[in-house]
Amino acid sequence: MNDRSRERVRETPRLVVALETSTRPASIAARGPEGQRAALTLEEDRRHASDLLGALGELVKQVGATPSDLDLVLAGTGPGSYTGLRVGASTALGLMRGSDAEVLGLPSFDAIAADGLAAGERGAVLRNAFGGHLYVAVYERPEEDVLQLEEPTCLQPAASLELLADVPVLLADGAALKALAADPPASMEVRLAPRAKAEHLLDLGLKRLEAGAVPGAETLRPLYLRPYDAKVRRR
Repeated sequence: MNDRSRERVRETPRLVVALETSTRPASIAARGPEGQRAALTLEEDRRHASDLLGALGELVKQVGATPSDLDLVLAGTGPGSYTGLRVGASTALGLMRGSDAEVLGLPSFDAIAADGLAAGERGAVLRNAFGGHLYVAVYERPEEDVLQLEEPTCLQPAASLELLADVPVLLADGAALKALAADPPASMEVRLAPRAKAEHLLDLGLKRLEAGAVPGAETLRPLYLRPYDAKVRRR
């Protein structure tokens, strides 16, 4: 992409799409040339890889755009499902190469924090990583963006509780609270927060682009954080 195209992406991208595949169900969102927006959550039992592009094509039509308008692809980088993150990153790269669009990867937890925390608040995002582990990250919410105070990491429940000891707000779902295996600190406000959504990723990505974020394929690095747990089968 040439410098003029990059400037257009930063200032007035024609079509922007966002892919959030770190969890099921996956979700997608789009903003069209005139600012029209649309979002869609895929059905729980549908496969990421086989359904993503077809659903995205329908969403592009809804915002009054065509595939040739694509200027920017935003993709959630997790942490989350290994398979989902691979599908999201590979789809974003395929769209980039097929349309000469720019790509920008954003941690999915950043989008959850941006949606769940009010300006001036500090809080943590907590999700079940399975296998006796939890994904956790700590954030501060200034006026326009979120700042990572503790980057996303994968910890056992006891270590997660230590990290959360002085955090005022916890953004978690029921599965994460169950996996924590203990009550959060009494001083903490627990807010049930949904999984990362593409529409929140879209808002956050556009704000960061305006603030000077630099797109590039290198930003799509998935956050594979859980220790690999190999299982040996007996023959």
